[in-house]
Amino acid sequence: MRGLWHGKKLRAAAEQSARLTNELAEARASVESLRQIIDAVPVGIVKYGAGGRVDLVNQKVVDWTGLNDPDDFAQRSASLVHPDDLDHRNSALEQARSGSLARFRFRVRDVAGDWIHVDGAFVPVPSRDAPDSKPSNKKQQLESIFAIFRDVTHEVEQNELVLRFRAIAEVTTDIVGIADLDGGVVYLNPAGRSFLGPRALDVAHLSEFFEYVPAEYHRLLMNEALGAVMDGDAWQGDLELVRASDLTRVPMSAVVVGIRDSAGEITGLAVTYRDVSDRQELEAALVHAATHDPLTGLANRAELFRTLQTSLDSGAPTAVLFFDLDNFKAVNDSLGHNAGDDVLQALAGRIRLAARGADVVGRLGGDEFLIICRGVSLSHEAWAIAEEVLSTATVAVDLDGREHLVTGSIGISLSGSRVTTAATLIQEADIAMYRAKRAGGRQAMMFDDSMAQ
Repeated sequence: MRGLWHGKKLRAAAEQSARLTNELAEARASVESLRQIIDAVPVGIVKYGAGGRVDLVNQKVVDWTGLNDPDDFAQRSASLVHPDDLDHRNSALEQARSGSLARFRFRVRDVAGDWIHVDGAFVPVPSRDAPDSKPSNKKQQLESIFAIFRDVTHEVEQNELVLRFRAIAEVTTDIVGIADLDGGVVYLNPAGRSFLGPRALDVAHLSEFFEYVPAEYHRLLMNEALGAVMDGDAWQGDLELVRASDLTRVPMSAVVVGIRDSAGEITGLAVTYRDVSDRQELEAALVHAATHDPLTGLANRAELFRTLQTSLDSGAPTAVLFFDLDNFKAVNDSLGHNAGDDVLQALAGRIRLAARGADVVGRLGGDEFLIICRGVSLSHEAWAIAEEVLSTATVAVDLDGREHLVTGSIGISLSGSRVTTAATLIQEADIAMYRAKRAGGRQAMMFDDSMAQ
């Protein structure tokens, strides 16, 4: 009987040992599975034990810091924190040690030596032996503290970019607006609100903004601009906007770009409008200066030759009137060049008044003027224009107490059906003008082949 009892006892012990072995194996497998899960999560996890000991760092923390030994991490973790953020990190950790959840955000130097921004919390885990209630003047007994955090560097950088963008957009004189893909206006800067006037705050959709865009530009924005952006390109073009305060159409240079999310998908549109009135005025002034005589404001020599050659190349019949002042040297010698300039300016205005509206009047230089009459093929038409110029372009000046009439002579040449150049036609009119001067001046003469001989 005694042997039987000992046998049963041994079998029970063996069975209990087997159960404990299985439970231990299951516990180890569970711990291993838990560790794999902890290492797989996309956040950093650090477990702090008693006395500041570090019991665990997961794979994400190892990837960031390069420290895979918990003891090594415990010794060096404080040195990885940015000096300006160390007090914040320490106070948050101390708050957790007192039993309270402590949120934090600070910078940590990663394995590459760069500063990354981490955001998370120290989570205190109460001791299982701690009473449910404790005196308020005693610290809560803790089993451990978990630090759980994630890398928010990209978010911080994006926020900084947004702040920089907003700082620039708020002070620029350009109109800056952002809309979502449904057309909702997300942002409009002060310059845009000023341009749109009191109604700016009510503009919540692009359809309302289009009230300030002249109708002829609607298709440009909706088709060309939007199509380019959706294809992945930025769009730039010129159009006009109507200013709310005075309903003036203001020339604008516009840029439309797509706003993309982290996956590269377009989620909205950013539009800027720049007032180019000053630029257009400057460009017009530069073009005018390059093509016009600074003294009289008439077309200059280069512009006259270009205009005449263009007319001849088109095949249109063209008459050229070469006007030169008679005895203008006497004015300059007697009254000075300033008085001579005044006479030239007065004569320029009178010649332009005598010419037809379609004619191009210019100054070749000195006291020589040219009138290009497009569409004139008959000599009597050219004669009529010349007579009108001769009768109108006369200026009276006082020379030594006596009135002196400043007049001019005109030479006429016709292109007719001839194939000729601007230089040849002007030369012919010049020859005819000198023949008119030799004949006594203050008259017009038509060029013929005998004059060339």
